[in-house]
Amino acid sequence: MSTSYPPPPGEGEPQRPGEPPQDYGGYAVPPGGSAPPPPPPPPDGGYGQAPAYGPGPAGGPSGPPAARPPAMDQAVRLMQVGGIIALIGVVVGLFSRGTIRDAIAKANETATGSKLSESQIDAAATASFAFAIVVGLVGAGLWFWMARANGNGRKWARTVATVFFVLSLLSLFGSLVQTEPIITRLLGVVQFLVGAAAIYFLYRKESTAFYAARSAPRY
Repeated sequence: MSTSYPPPPGEGEPQRPGEPPQDYGGYAVPPGGSAPPPPPPPPDGGYGQAPAYGPGPAGGPSGPPAARPPAMDQAVRLMQVGGIIALIGVVVGLFSRGTIRDAIAKANETATGSKLSESQIDAAATASFAFAIVVGLVGAGLWFWMARANGNGRKWARTVATVFFVLSLLSLFGSLVQTEPIITRLLGVVQFLVGAAAIYFLYRKESTAFYAARSAPRY
């Protein structure tokens, strides 16, 4: 009686007539051949390609910058108007040198003690005129700078704008008690009102959320 033994490992069984080739894991093995080695694992450890994630929600750490709310748009426009008013003040100042000199001469007449000479009055008027022009140009630049910085959501810019507003209030009080042209006083009052409205919009709830979103770290 004959005994049949299984083929040694790696050896295929003889193929009988009409039988398909042996299949080892999807690979056909010819009769008497060896099973092919298994395919190598994928380079990512067999888990496939990691899914691609889209950007996070708007204003989040990985999303696009938060959109500027209407309150911030109003604040930016008001600060730009303040800058334009400051430039108007500079233009007015260019034609007010004579008014400044007259005011200094009038104050000199009512002063007690030593009085200024004509040349000293002219020098004082020129210095006051130049100082007013420089202050007006710097003030206009600060208005436009604050409009840009706050419009971009810089949190520190709101604090700086608040400090400038307080300083403008003190400047307004000073202009009301000094001998300045009436048009300069009116422009100062209008600038103060514009600044107050801008500060109001900067501290609205949606504006605070806008600053927080723009200041959040992104990665």
